[in-house]
Amino acid sequence: MWISIISAFVCFAVTVALFMPKFMNNPVCRPIAGYFFFEGVWTLVNYIILQINPSSAVPQYIHYIGSLIFGGYILAYLLFASKKAPEKKHSQSDIEV
Repeated sequence: MWISIISAFVCFAVTVALFMPKFMNNPVCRPIAGYFFFEGVWTLVNYIILQINPSSAVPQYIHYIGSLIFGGYILAYLLFASKKAPEKKHSQSDIEV
């Protein structure tokens, strides 16, 4: 019981830490924070469902589906939404012989 609660608390702490201004400059932090939030919620829900019905496979399917959704979101974000660095224009003072 305590391991589930501590694990969920750590996931929520990572989520809060990734939304702090120190990390907001990094655009990848928001999708990763969403994934850690999902993991924290899933850990608590998994514990509750397995206490009610130990033979239930529902928590595992929830985890598979959630991991596919958030993993796909992170992958799509990394591939398509990341901004390219603007090209630096060279001035005359940069080109010295």
